[in-house]
Formats: sequence, structure tokens, C-alpha cells
Amino acid sequence: MVVEASRTKVSTLPPRSYMTRGEYTIETAESPFPTDPMERVGTILSGAINSGPKSILTLLLPHGGYISTQDLANLFRKAVAGSDTTFDTIDDISIARYCEHSLESVGLVARIFKANPGADEPPLGFALTDVGEKYGKRAAAIALQFEKNHPIEIDAKNRPIEKNQLGISIYSIFGQTATNTKEVQKNDKRAPTLRAKLLFYLYEHTEDPISMPMLRNAFPDYDQVSIYNALRGMGKYGIVEGNSLEGKHNVPYTQTGKSLETGFKSEQKKLSVLVIKAIDSISKADDLITVEGIAKLLYPTQQKGRDKNDFNDDIAKIIKELYEFGYIKTDTAPYINYSLSERGKIVITELIQPLLLLMQDNADFINDFDQTTLRKVDDDFKSYARVGVRNYYPYSQGYKRKFMLEYVDGRILAGLSTAKGLGLNRNEICQTTGTSIASLPRRLNRLMQQGLIMRKPGGGQRKFIYFITETGAVESQKKQKDTHELP
Repeated sequence: MVVEASRTKVSTLPPRSYMTRGEYTIETAESPFPTDPMERVGTILSGAINSGPKSILTLLLPHGGYISTQDLANLFRKAVAGSDTTFDTIDDISIARYCEHSLESVGLVARIFKANPGADEPPLGFALTDVGEKYGKRAAAIALQFEKNHPIEIDAKNRPIEKNQLGISIYSIFGQTATNTKEVQKNDKRAPTLRAKLLFYLYEHTEDPISMPMLRNAFPDYDQVSIYNALRGMGKYGIVEGNSLEGKHNVPYTQTGKSLETGFKSEQKKLSVLVIKAIDSISKADDLITVEGIAKLLYPTQQKGRDKNDFNDDIAKIIKELYEFGYIKTDTAPYINYSLSERGKIVITELIQPLLLLMQDNADFINDFDQTTLRKVDDDFKSYARVGVRNYYPYSQGYKRKFMLEYVDGRILAGLSTAKGLGLNRNEICQTTGTSIASLPRRLNRLMQQGLIMRKPGGGQRKFIYFITETGAVESQKKQKDTHELP
């Protein structure tokens, strides 16, 4: 199972001419592959298929053989040529880092060939593990097929149109989880796993109102902050939806551990004692602490003819006092019911479910998949590769650097435009635009080479004065109309 593009320049061992003294070392991956299917899905998503470039590399890597970093990078650039992204000209070192820091960390790369062990230099080449061959390649094909079916719409400035129903970038949902260091990657597989589990849970409980306390009970291995951040991240891209809970009596609280012996007082002394006992009882039973829950526990014996709503309000006042005292706590997350959006359902049915069937070793699915999807991706690999990098590019660091370059240049042009015929010297440009003095010379030189600004000798302390040209004024107006935030 090898994609057509990688059927060249594969050998068992690296050529000795690559190494000084004709020696090399082989670094073996230490990351075990999980046995639980959903954990496998999360592991694959965390480092192997959370972006198009990684999926492409997984399919290009050989199993049981060696491919040099240089040859792998050439195959990659050839596959994505014409994508109109920075990946068309990606360097060999970046390709090596992808393999070494991502694919190796999730157990897909078995051997990393190095000439100088311990040196901070890119490896000579790579080989795929059995896990990479069995699960990685198929998972990569699933990911590329998904993104081919849901290409990101790009506006005139190459920015993603986030809420477009059709376009869905895997990276926007599962990719932004770690730094580019191997040590962090190996310990940062939980975020994609949690997101996949949350999506699947919401999918299986479509008809139920799902609150944060319910999710905490469903996923006891994850803290509330992690769950909330995962939901918020997916909500940003329209995968998960949140609706405010109705009724203040359903807001859940948790105990903080603070002692009441340090001076808690309530206007309703007798009822407050009962409420505190009820809170302790509910906590020991690992149930949710809510006004409604406490009232349900106390009302049958404490009603004394009182209206139930009035009784609930009395308990709510005590809860407020306990919250302000610091005996219990809550946050903004419990005030929301969560559900899966239509886009989220697409992610489940077309990405998570196929991955889960693969990780469950479902023979019928795998046989059919190999004859259909995998063959389609193999036959038209370049087309899938180009869509894969396009869906990732607007979220990539390379794009953000390019955007910042244009953004800062726009501020310099705007500052000179405002100065009109008076011009500005370097210090004045820094003060006006917030640009650092260290980076300013090369920015100004580039803008002068482009004919957008010009420089004239100044007088006194103003050694040189910079002015905007007519061409620069037109460009400045274009940039001001298109002011936007980082993706």
C-alpha cells in the first residue's frame, strides 16, 4: 500500500556517502500505539493527520525501507506543486521536522537515520513503522478524502471563510494542540482525543440537553477547563453549538474545600444548616450541586405549607451566600447546553466514524476502503495533496508570517500617508506605527525597492526622511480597506 508518488528512490539503508566516516545511527521510535480504538483515533489526529502536509508525508513514506530527507522533500514539493501556497517551495529541513517531531511522536516513524547522534541537525531519512503502514496510511487517505470533499473557501486575501458550510479544515478542529518540539508532542495527545470523544458523545446524545456537569461525569479523566477549552475551540469553527441554560436553579456548583468555621453567616440559620448538609451529601454521592437538586432533597420534609418556588428561592439565597463566602464555586461553562452543529455531524460521519472503524480493525470496512477510497487517493494523489495543503495553509505559521509582513507594511504606508508632504524619519515611523527599530531598515528598503516609498536627505537630526509615493498611496488605500485580524 504505497502511493504512486513514493515508488522511487527507496532503499533499505542510507548511502554511506551521506555520512562522515561512512557511519550512521538509527533512532527507534519509543511511542507505543494505544489499544483502545478511540485513543488510537486521538493519537493519529494529534500528530499524523491533523494537517494536509502530515497526511501527504505519511502516504509518501515507505514501509520497510529508507527514503532520504532530500528525496522525500522533492516528492512532497512535486505532489503539491501548483497549490499557490508556501508549501510549493518548502525546504528539506521543515519536511524533516514534520517527520521527526510529529509522525515519530505518535509511533508512525520507526527509524530516523542520523549521521551525528545528539546533534541538532535534520535526519538523513526515515522509514515507516508497521503501525504507520497499517493505520497511518489509511488514516491519511481518510483525512485527504475528507478535505477533498470539503475544500476551504478562500477570499481575495487568501483567508479562510470560517462558517462556510462546505469547507472544513481538519487542522482548525484538531490541529492546534502543540508546539513543534518532539518532547511536547509526545505528551500532548489528549486534546485531539478529547475533542473526538466529545464530538462522538454529542452525536450519540443528539436529542438530549448536554451540560458541562454531564460532560464532566462522562469524561472523569479530563478536568473542566480542558473540556471547556475543547468545546470553545470547536465552537469557534462552527462544529459545536452552545445555548444558554434556562433557569437559575439548574446552575451547578462544586465545593472548594474551604472550611465554614472561618465565619460563615446566613440570614436563614436553620435552613442554611440543612442546605450545607445537603451539599455534603450530594458531593459524597458525586452528584451535581444545584438549587433544584437541594430543593428536591429537602422539600418533602421541610415544606411546611410553603410554595415550592418560594422554597427554591430561599435555597438560592443561601447558595449565593455560600458562593460569595467561597464554600462553593462555578464558572461560565455550566450555564450552557452543548450540541453538535450540522458541520459537526459531517465531521463525525465522514471523518471520526471511518477512523474509528479503521482503528477497530473492522475487516469489512478496511477491505472496501482499500478498493475504493485508498485507490482513488492513490490514482489522483496530486489533486488530493493540493487540496490538503490549501485547507491547512490559511492556519499555518507561514501564512501568519506573510500576513504580518503585509500588515506591518500597511501601517508604515498609512503613517507616511498621514504625514503627507512632511515625511517621517525612522524614529517618527516607529512612534507612529509601533514598528520595532531593529526591523525597520529592511522593511523600508523593501518598500523603496517596490516603489511604494522614497527617501530624501533630512536636516539636523533627521538624517533621512521617508515619503510615500503615488503608487504607495494607492497601495495604502487598498490595505486600509482590507484591514483584518490574524486568522
